[in-house]
This record gives sequence, structure tokens and C-alpha cells, in this order.
Amino acid sequence: INESTDILSFVTLTLGLTFQK
Repeated sequence: INESTDILSFVTLTLGLTFQK
């Protein structure tokens, strides 16, 4: 399990919510 993957997923979700607005 890589922490990088978790961080990348979190960033992706954050950016997704940001662009939705």
C-alpha cells in the first residue's frame, strides 16, 4: 500500500469538487 496513492486520490477528489463549483 503506497501513501502516495491515497494522497493522489485525495487531491483528485478535492480538485474534482473544486472544478464542480
